[in-house]
Amino acid sequence: MLSEPDVPALRLERKAWTQRDFLEELTAEHFVVISEINEAQYGYAWMVDALDDDVDSCLDDLRSKLTPLGWVPNLEDDEPYILEISPIRVRSAVIQRSTQIFLWLLSFVFLTIIGAGWIGRVNSSIDSSSIEAFQIGGIQYALPIMSTIALASVVRRMVAKSHGVKVDHLLPISIPFPITGLSPIWPFGLIGILQLRRIDEIQFPNRISLALVSLVLPFTLIVSGIGFALIGLHLTPTNPLPIEEIPFVLDLNWFTELMGTLLIGESIFFRVQWASPMLLAGHGMTVVGFILLLPIPNFPGDHLYTAIRGAAKWGTETSEQAQLLLFTVVVALLVNFQGQFWIWIAIGSLAIWRRFQSDAIPIPLVINDTDAANTSMPSWVLPIGIVMLILSLPTYDVNYSIDDWNQDLDIEDWIDNYEILFENNSTLEYPLIPKGVLDSSGSIHVSPSGVIEGWIIEIKCPGEDDFSGLDCNYSNISQRTPGKLLIKLKPPSDSITGVVKLNLHLHSTTTGTTFEHQTTVKVGGSVRILNDGWFYQDENHCIEMVVGLESLPANITLNNPLWSIVGGETHSVNDPMNITIESPELVCVEPMEGAIQMADLSSDGGINGPTITYQSDDGSSYSLTARLMDVNRSAVALADGFEFDSSYPIDARSIGWHVNESSSCPEFVTTELSQNGNQTFDENNNNSQIIHVSENITNARLIIPNFGILTVCEQSFRSNYEMVSGPSILVNGKMLILDSNINDQSINLSNVGSESVSLIPVIHSSISLDSIWNISFPSEIGANSSYSFDSTRANVTGGFTAIWFESSSIGLEIHLAAMCYPSIECSLGD
Repeated sequence: MLSEPDVPALRLERKAWTQRDFLEELTAEHFVVISEINEAQYGYAWMVDALDDDVDSCLDDLRSKLTPLGWVPNLEDDEPYILEISPIRVRSAVIQRSTQIFLWLLSFVFLTIIGAGWIGRVNSSIDSSSIEAFQIGGIQYALPIMSTIALASVVRRMVAKSHGVKVDHLLPISIPFPITGLSPIWPFGLIGILQLRRIDEIQFPNRISLALVSLVLPFTLIVSGIGFALIGLHLTPTNPLPIEEIPFVLDLNWFTELMGTLLIGESIFFRVQWASPMLLAGHGMTVVGFILLLPIPNFPGDHLYTAIRGAAKWGTETSEQAQLLLFTVVVALLVNFQGQFWIWIAIGSLAIWRRFQSDAIPIPLVINDTDAANTSMPSWVLPIGIVMLILSLPTYDVNYSIDDWNQDLDIEDWIDNYEILFENNSTLEYPLIPKGVLDSSGSIHVSPSGVIEGWIIEIKCPGEDDFSGLDCNYSNISQRTPGKLLIKLKPPSDSITGVVKLNLHLHSTTTGTTFEHQTTVKVGGSVRILNDGWFYQDENHCIEMVVGLESLPANITLNNPLWSIVGGETHSVNDPMNITIESPELVCVEPMEGAIQMADLSSDGGINGPTITYQSDDGSSYSLTARLMDVNRSAVALADGFEFDSSYPIDARSIGWHVNESSSCPEFVTTELSQNGNQTFDENNNNSQIIHVSENITNARLIIPNFGILTVCEQSFRSNYEMVSGPSILVNGKMLILDSNINDQSINLSNVGSESVSLIPVIHSSISLDSIWNISFPSEIGANSSYSFDSTRANVTGGFTAIWFESSSIGLEIHLAAMCYPSIECSLGD
């Protein structure tokens, strides 16, 4: 045995083992090393082959030796395999557990604020800053979202652990965006869900484990989101709660909408307008889950795509990355061209930016990236990913604001024109559906005008049993419980018809809004005129007439001696087959002096023309009574207004004024003539203004402009007057009406102005009736004075007598007429 000094010293070979040699020697214990590759990105690479058929076992054994040394192997598909050994990535700064808990709590608080703001928006009776609002926001909004993310984090760690992968908990990031009516772009508050490790710091044994871990978060969000959305739909009331600001509509994705319809019913389309916070939470999670499944770099969807294609191929195939970049740009541009869908524009911009920065995006680290180790994965990963994308596919809008949320009935689609066949009845339907989310109640009045003589027109509102009159009320109309206004039309069977205009006047007691609509009704298949009355032409009044297709020749006559047919006593229709809408029969009449003044009022408040009769050769006979379209009675507007005291200068239940057309006479009028005050019509208002005159007014003044059309409503009658300037005269205490026969025997003229008014008598008399008028008038009526005269006169046979007033620049003209009818011998009676 040698002593210690006899032991020879060993020579130290400092350069005998390099790092590469050492790693190659370890590799040779588990693989057949063929040759070295100098293309390794981080470490060393060799072309290798397996020692036996169990490549996984060989790779695991090698990994177990390299990991303690700070190295990690990566096996890629090729012929033969490529084995790369690289240093384990140095983990970036780690967030302390206490910081993670704080951030979780902070996200919960921020989401609670979002939920509180939302409940205050859909229910104005709850203050967004109240304890109640924060309780609801925390329980119904923050808790579902945070618990779902917590569940996803736990399940993700369990799935990863079962495959030998170590991952950290997820970290939600939320910001309490101000929810305003101007920017309902992203009301969810949740802006990200982070994983604390870079994806290339996590060692995945194979692509299957990468796919499973990547699927957990979006799968959990989508499934939970749909579930919470359905629960939220159930919690959302059918009827809206008090709303005082612009509501947001949640545009649910197709699957949630389908399931909600099956489980809850059609009411879900209204509930989303005032959605509960839980519905908002479920909807938001579904959208976030869909976004996470998109192949955006470093999103779970991109990791899933990497798992399907292979990490090595994805990292080296530049052509495939270029194709994905081009596809992303095209999709983003298409979304941008669709409109202001800011969410998807932002997502598309993010995707493009990350594709351009692909070199800086980490690629998942997969230990065994060979196809042999992942043969079963494409058969289930791709279908699951596609199914989840389809189930969570959102709409373009995701959510949007209802700008007209407080608007009343939507009348845009109401009937504008309608044609009814002769001798047929018809019922028009007008849907009563609010534009906004609030219920609507109010009143409706229909005011027919045009050729309405002989027509039967009645209306019926929702909830009423029978048709009755021209006024009705509706209540509690909503998008959920719409109604219909029905108008029954029955045209006359023995009259010449013409254009009828149905003027619908609506007043909402909910919003105080008044709006109008007009429907033009025509009758086909009969003798009819193309207008809604007699139009003025060449100092005559005319109508354009068409007849039925099988009409025979006919004669048109009239029996009013104050009117005559132009061209003879009878107008002959000799060739009815050539009378068409393009070439109608023109029939004109001429009034004699006094005809207009003696004419009756029409049913719509105008002046009636003469009644004509259409007598066909087949024995049928039709008559026409229509108004003069271009003629109105005139009334004088007093400069100081009309005083209502013990007597009323205008006998009316209500008085309407419009710049250039007549007003309706509804039973409902919201504006009252003020007691002890002055009331006036707004000359700059282009809508009809109607004032109700109650019976107990004892001191009031109404100022009417000296232009426009005044409509006087008394019970079921109405009269239209064109307002003009003139002498401040009241006739028997009433408003001065011009060009209208006065039937009163005793006539009192009161000057209520501050200046004298000259009286100018004008005599219209046939020779045989010169002596009928024996009245003397003063030259003028002084200020605040009056003059009375007796209009009693002898009866006239074969003629007429009349008194009417006209205004001139020098005073008040008093027209006294005593005239014989044309071609008729007249005489004085008793």
